Amino acid sequence: MLFSGIYGQQIVKDKLLCFIKNKNVPPALVFNGPQGCGKFPLAIAFARILLCKNVGDIDACGECSSCLKVDKLTHPDLHVIYPLFENDRIGENTESTDLANHFRTLYAQNVHMEYEDWLEYIRPVSKSGIISRGQCANLITKIYMSSYEGGYKIVVFWVADLLGDSANLFLKILEDPPPKTLFIFLSKSLEKILSTVLSRCILIPVPPFTDEDISEWYKRENLLSENHENFVRFSMGNIYLAGLCLKSHEVNHTNIFISFIRISYKNSTSELVQWLDEIIKYNRGVILLLLDYSMKVIRNIFLSNMGFTAYNSLSEEELEFSNKFSKYVSDTSFRKYIEAFSLASKQIQSNANIKIVFHCLFFKLHKIISDINH
Repeated sequence: MLFSGIYGQQIVKDKLLCFIKNKNVPPALVFNGPQGCGKFPLAIAFARILLCKNVGDIDACGECSSCLKVDKLTHPDLHVIYPLFENDRIGENTESTDLANHFRTLYAQNVHMEYEDWLEYIRPVSKSGIISRGQCANLITKIYMSSYEGGYKIVVFWVADLLGDSANLFLKILEDPPPKTLFIFLSKSLEKILSTVLSRCILIPVPPFTDEDISEWYKRENLLSENHENFVRFSMGNIYLAGLCLKSHEVNHTNIFISFIRISYKNSTSELVQWLDEIIKYNRGVILLLLDYSMKVIRNIFLSNMGFTAYNSLSEEELEFSNKFSKYVSDTSFRKYIEAFSLASKQIQSNANIKIVFHCLFFKLHKIISDINH
């Protein structure tokens, strides 16, 4: 991944290039931004410049042996640390390197891969992943060794939010790092990273992509379709979500969502069972997309009830449903809907059982609607 291959994020790229031009690369950076803002590709592109043997003024050459190895995540001085789970493939002393080939395979398929993809691939027994103290201790030992190719040693924490107390092990090395060492922490929630770690890092905010960036990505990757303009609007700057839209373009989110609302309204558990039998055929990414879509429709209904022209962005089918359902979306019920769908989304991301999650959501929605009817 080259800087030139990353769509948009020019302010972030300029700031990182400024570090290099001024020969003042900080030993620790935190890339903070929402899902799908390109934190990981930015980190890898930055690492590629620092490790490149024939670096240019604004980018790596993309052709030297170092660039080719970084592109495949096989460079010996680039350490990508990702969460591990309780799994039959994973033993007590497992390190990130033990699953490196699996991680590289996913990265080769999609440089904008997210935690949900890793969950889907590993299919862990445990509900959440961790970056363990063992992983961190082994990494620190490697960092104090000489670099393999005589240049930088770079560590990228792919989901730094899962470091937890293990981050305490890095306080000393962050305070007094070996020469030419760079730590990059990728985070969606700064509050999940220890303040003592944050105080030793330079914060790099990474905003969502613009609609123009997503459109350009579709165009340059030859992903244009008759629905791409709707996908751009729906993704709201999330390039990962924009990719999911393409993968699930045959999934009719509108029909699925409306059916679920009607089943919840009728409190029909028999219909719910049939509905769930169809839903579990989809992967977690598509289901997360459905939950996100559901919240957007309800949010548009609420905004319209408040006097805003939110219906301009809805299809005819969505508009017909919204007109009928609007009486069930008040200030109070809106918050309850969003809380219910948000919780379901978090549970799916945490590898919860899909049928149980939607059963709970079904009962919550029925209660919200029933309370309004009474």
